[in-house]
Amino acid sequence: MKGFILGIDIGGTFTDIVYIDLVNMDIRVNKVLTDIQYPDRTFTEGVMENVEDPSRIELITHGTTLGSNMLLGQTGLERPRSILITNRGFEDVIEIGRQNRPELYNIFFERPKPLIERRFRIGVSGRIDGDGKIVQDVDINEIRDVIKNYRDYAEVYIISLLNSYINPIHEIEIEKEIRNMDSGKFIVSSHKVDPRPGEYERTVSAVINGLLKPITSRYLKNILDSLEKMGYKKRLLVMTSNGGVVDTVDAIERPAYIIESGPAAGAIATAYLARLLDIDRMVSLDMGGTTSKATTIIDGEALVTMEYEVGGKVHMGRVVKGSGYPLRIPHIDIAEIGVGGGSIIWLDEGGYIHVGPLSAGSDPGPACYGRGGTEPTLTDAYSAMNWIPDMLGGERLKINRELALKALEKIAEERGENVYEVAYKAVELANELLYRAISIVTLERGYDIKDFTITTFGGAGPIHSTFLIELGFKEAVVPIYAGVFSALGLVLTDYKYTFYRGVNNDVNKIRQKTLDKLFNEMEKEAYKYLSDIGFSKESIRFNKYLEMKYRRQGKTLLIPYDNSLSNSIERFEEIYLSRYGYIMDETPYIETCILEAIAENEKPILYIGEKREYMPEPEKLKRAFYGEYGWLETGIYIRGSLKPGAIVEGPAIIWGVDSTILIRPDYRGEVDEYGNIVIKRG
Repeated sequence: MKGFILGIDIGGTFTDIVYIDLVNMDIRVNKVLTDIQYPDRTFTEGVMENVEDPSRIELITHGTTLGSNMLLGQTGLERPRSILITNRGFEDVIEIGRQNRPELYNIFFERPKPLIERRFRIGVSGRIDGDGKIVQDVDINEIRDVIKNYRDYAEVYIISLLNSYINPIHEIEIEKEIRNMDSGKFIVSSHKVDPRPGEYERTVSAVINGLLKPITSRYLKNILDSLEKMGYKKRLLVMTSNGGVVDTVDAIERPAYIIESGPAAGAIATAYLARLLDIDRMVSLDMGGTTSKATTIIDGEALVTMEYEVGGKVHMGRVVKGSGYPLRIPHIDIAEIGVGGGSIIWLDEGGYIHVGPLSAGSDPGPACYGRGGTEPTLTDAYSAMNWIPDMLGGERLKINRELALKALEKIAEERGENVYEVAYKAVELANELLYRAISIVTLERGYDIKDFTITTFGGAGPIHSTFLIELGFKEAVVPIYAGVFSALGLVLTDYKYTFYRGVNNDVNKIRQKTLDKLFNEMEKEAYKYLSDIGFSKESIRFNKYLEMKYRRQGKTLLIPYDNSLSNSIERFEEIYLSRYGYIMDETPYIETCILEAIAENEKPILYIGEKREYMPEPEKLKRAFYGEYGWLETGIYIRGSLKPGAIVEGPAIIWGVDSTILIRPDYRGEVDEYGNIVIKRG
């Protein structure tokens, strides 16, 4: 590559952009306010702002939360008119679900509404048994009648039949008939989305994919049209929820796989950083304007789960099981909580301070933005305590500290405190909320945070670094380009695609060569698929997994497979023991073989130079508030002027174009050879 590459991450408040010139490895970053109603416009405007000659762009990679926003009911993202075709008698599968009660003692709890109304769930004849044998043929005339009755209504046809993961012939026949009679409509077949057992989860995954398809198609095509008018005619890649990337054709065909692509980018960037710094255990904390996301990185890889819920109720970073829609798609194990720089600070009826989950977003934004916001936010608290500069977002957004103080005064008066005490307490409360998200991906996964380094990034994350070290972490790393680190993750990731084969048997009834045959079949399929896109066989590598459980359990564990069934059984028992504290006196059960095909993309070199220790002089001194320490004279440093080896003693504040780093008293930061700032107790 001789041009440059772009990574564009659209968030709830800011859109982050990373621009890398592959000739001289020059890296530029930018932040622009997100247009929530028209995110595709934000995308193209961000490109135009950073690129003088679009013909020199070699590659653009994109991360978005468009899909999850639609399921959460964002205005302007209405669900398309959809028809679900399933086996007669199974029309209510998506409504019955697993019949679990998410909130046992809440008599007012309401189950999530079915994604498709009952009158648009159509049962038809035809049946395939658990071994894949045809018990009853599909009645094609019946299918034709369904199409005639609903083609004036339907924008999307979704097909999910029993046992189609073993034998999809009936889904293929129905899909073919729809294309013949109602061409141009969107069609989704469950065996292409989630070819695994469990008709409820598979059907819901297919339905979500179908609902997202028209919206994703329109969104990405608008972007592609705009890029083509600008002169860009090469590939646009989209990040998937498991941290890989796919091209727009795949993203439009299987949009359920990109539903959480934005949060995944930060985890991938952290995994890359962990490998770069040779740190085997790292927690990724991405704190933006609206939410914060925590992820665990083990041996340079982000942990992945095969099932999660979207559109459900979140309590302290944890999705209330059964309150949303299960999506059985590979997904980086992320705990998300509604606290960010734009989170609103408020009082309950008892006069207690709360932070979030409501956010001021980008419009009107925090009070200190001067865009009409009057509710106090965490950013207003930072401003009140003199922690952030007068200009944000590359000096495009002027901060008005007086407006921040005015917004906080309302709460201070009610509590009988001064605004600085209120601001500091709000930050401390935010730290507690962040800890809850972190504990979900560490303590609840069987890990001790004392063994971990924490990486803090996003526009607000680096401000909280020293507070989080107090939780027990060894140290904190604030990466280079911390404010746009997720966007950097977009250009550091690889092309990734996942293939499945059902097994459904006890391990003592499965032969090693049976598993090898299944993986060989998937490898051939992967080589063909990736070579058609343009990757050479030498650039492709594979990760193999088995989904395992005990027979009578519904929850599976993802177990690495190293071509040895006995090793996988041993590893399953180790992981099961660490997760649940015991193992059962039963034979493990393999549900699915999974092959992750990865084709590596060219990555930028982040090395800056050799470390030479020195103590830089601050650019200026400024008084800042530190809670129990009160107001202290604080050195202000400009991040871009700090060279590898620079040591900054707290209290200090380091201002960057994309984020602010707070180093409280008794802490120190040191710049490493890659431009990261490593913070430890002094």
